[in-house]
Formats: sequence, C-alpha cells, structure tokens
Amino acid sequence: MQNLLEWTLETIRSDEAIEWLEEYRFDWTPAIYTAIEKILRGEAVLLLSDKRRVWLVEYILLLLNDPKKKRPLLPIYRLESFLPSTDILSSTEEFGLVEDMLSISFPNGYFIWYIGEESGEFEETLYSREDNLIWILGENRRGGFALPCDEQTDIKLIQLCRIFEKSIDVSMFGEI
Repeated sequence: MQNLLEWTLETIRSDEAIEWLEEYRFDWTPAIYTAIEKILRGEAVLLLSDKRRVWLVEYILLLLNDPKKKRPLLPIYRLESFLPSTDILSSTEEFGLVEDMLSISFPNGYFIWYIGEESGEFEETLYSREDNLIWILGENRRGGFALPCDEQTDIKLIQLCRIFEKSIDVSMFGEI
C-alpha cells in the first residue's frame, strides 16, 4: 500500500495537465491528508469561498457527491447555507455563536474548507482553528495551501478539486 505523498507524485506525473502541482506537492499533501483523515472519521466539511469563487463551491458540491459515484455520499455543505449572512463570520464574538451552533449540529466534528484570496474578510474565522483546510490564492501569509494566481488559476482549482476527489476515493477504499 502506498502513502499519500507517493500516490500524489505518481498521479501528478501520469497526467501532463497537472504537472505544475509537482513543485507544490509538499505543501499540498499534508493539507489534504488531514482533511481526508477527518472526512473518513465522519467530520463534516463546510465550504466557504471568496466572492469570486462561489461557482467553485457549487462545482465541489456536485463533484464530491455525484450520485453516480460508487461510494457513500460525503458530509459536505455550503457554510453560508447555515448562516443568515456571511457578515457574522467577520466578528470573533459572533463567530463564537456560529461555532456553538456548528458543534451542536455536527457532533462528529467539522472543519471549514476555504478557497479564495486572503482578503481579511474571513481571516479571524479561518485561522481561529488550525484544522481548517485553506486554499489561499496568492501569497501565503499564515498556513494553508497557497496557489499563486495567474491566468490559469481557475483551471488549476478545478484540477486540484479532481485530485482531491481521487485522493478521497483511494483513501476510502484502502488503496493508500
């Protein structure tokens, strides 16, 4: 049985379209390993993005829980669907109330998966817990997986989602 880092490297090298990820694999693998471990333990994934990547949240929801897949559905939700407004995520005090609600709603645990620029809009929320999965576009200031922005950023994000999905599948079925 392979470990995730070896599997990721083989997968990257077998697909020319994602060769760009090879130089980032040492940052990528620990971040997704932790997320996959939590998913397999039954923790919920709460998706959140900046305003420019809302389309990607919808894509991820459809990709990871496509009913045609031959695996269990994953507990993945849009974080905003639980909130009256995302403004509540900007305040530490108000986010404490959200955390209480989420802890009651998800007794097996949860983590936030954020995709977007590090604008400061959700900064306190995202970094309030070390176990959130954070895909930051641009410079990486405080942890998370950083993806430099260029004209191919959206394509790269879709490719990252696909390799993340494949990583979940091979982990779920004990191949790695």
